[in-house]
Amino acid sequence: MVKIKLIKHLSFIILLVFAIFLRSGTFFTSHNSDDQVYYHAAAMKLDREGFKGYNLQNVGLVDKGDVRSLIIESNPKKTILAIQKKKRLILL
Repeated sequence: MVKIKLIKHLSFIILLVFAIFLRSGTFFTSHNSDDQVYYHAAAMKLDREGFKGYNLQNVGLVDKGDVRSLIIESNPKKTILAIQKKKRLILL
């Protein structure tokens, strides 16, 4: 009886360690990807300019290694919308 409990506890601990190992990459990768970037950009503009600025115009994306930063971009050719249009991902 004691051996069965010990085996159950040990197998649970092994499974837990294995699951943590499988998901460990989550803590070292960038989480800003795909649609999340656009949601963050819209929220940033909403916070900064109110509802009149609730759009993706004049928002730039800067990649520095694994870190992506959203900035207010004055050059229209470097905005998120211009880059996506150039890649033909959106139609403007």
